[in-house]
Amino acid sequence: MASIEFEHVKKVYPGAKKPVVPDLNLKIEDKEFIILVGPSGCGKSTTLRMIAGLEDITGGTLRINGKKVNDVPARDRDIAMVFQSYALYPNMTVYKNIAFPLKVRKLTPKEMKERIEDIQEKAKTKNLPAEEVKRLVEKASKEKHYSKEEIDERVHRVAKILDLEEYLERKPANLSGGQRQRVALGRAMVREPKVFLLDEPLSNLDAKLRTEMRSQISLLHKKLNTTFVYVTHDQTEAMTIADRIVVLNKGVVQQFDTPRNLYERPTNKFVAGFIGSPEMNFLPSVVRMEGKKAYLEIEGHKMDVSDSLNRQGALRALDGKTCDFGIRPESITLVTSQNIHSLEPERIFKIHVKIAEYLGYELYLYFDFAGRQAIARVPSKYLIQSGDDVKLYFDPNKGYLFDPETTSTVAFPAPSEEVRLDV
Repeated sequence: MASIEFEHVKKVYPGAKKPVVPDLNLKIEDKEFIILVGPSGCGKSTTLRMIAGLEDITGGTLRINGKKVNDVPARDRDIAMVFQSYALYPNMTVYKNIAFPLKVRKLTPKEMKERIEDIQEKAKTKNLPAEEVKRLVEKASKEKHYSKEEIDERVHRVAKILDLEEYLERKPANLSGGQRQRVALGRAMVREPKVFLLDEPLSNLDAKLRTEMRSQISLLHKKLNTTFVYVTHDQTEAMTIADRIVVLNKGVVQQFDTPRNLYERPTNKFVAGFIGSPEMNFLPSVVRMEGKKAYLEIEGHKMDVSDSLNRQGALRALDGKTCDFGIRPESITLVTSQNIHSLEPERIFKIHVKIAEYLGYELYLYFDFAGRQAIARVPSKYLIQSGDDVKLYFDPNKGYLFDPETTSTVAFPAPSEEVRLDV
């Protein structure tokens, strides 16, 4: 097993004026499932390739299990990588594809020791004479590669875990996309590496297969109990299977946290806008302090936020400034005849629905607000169509406020109540 630590790691490609990774400091704990996310060109795949040893490090230190590996060749890092393209050998069967890494790789001193210990243990069980045990040990010590029996045992063990036993004699062309992806995983697993690296492994699959493979990869991590580092552009993958997520932008870590904290407590506007689908709405608002009272002015509406966004006086330094008020689409409430009497009038806005998207269990309502496009997520039981005029309720208790200069999050909603299910 292995931890991974970046200490002021820098990566500059030859001929480039700016580093793709300027100063990366990150520690991934042993056995964690970490996912790197961010927009295209943010440095997530480069970071993964530096761990693998496929990219040289321009500066800083990379440690795996406490050992500096800057100059350690990829083949000696005890790491397995699964690529987006699967990279299977089309002329080989599934069995041979999975077995290939073992056929070309020499045993490490640790593996040699384990092999001899296994021989001695089996000999003890069978009560073999000391001379016979000595002969077997000497023979095994001279053989630096895996034996046919060792390879066969490992391949079948991996195939059983991945439910590939019935496909071992097939070639990749005769497999589905999901089956080919499992073979690629099997080829990585058979080596029993310290670290698994996965570079957008599900991006070539359709939506249904992605969902199935997502759960299989999560279960695989639990079975193998080793360190996984995974790159994806799919937020759903990141939010559902990661222990922690690294949000990158221009090679800089914006936040490294649990999925729940990223969603509920984003550290800045970039993270708030990147995490969540549909993304958070950002509405221009002006902060007004009147004595001990704090107000937000949005589109001519003055909302008292003294007990919500201004907890502990967070807004006093922003008095008179225009800031972005962030609110997630699901936090906007549709105003109806049943709830209008319980809602505060200054928080109700009349909007024109440009597009209404029906998604079965909910509706996405797109509309213009304060010169920006916004979106609300409401129950689909309401018959709303493109071109309709409706009223929406913006609750500041569910909103965020961002510093106009630093873009850091100044104010958060009150923490959501976490309920443990006791049955």
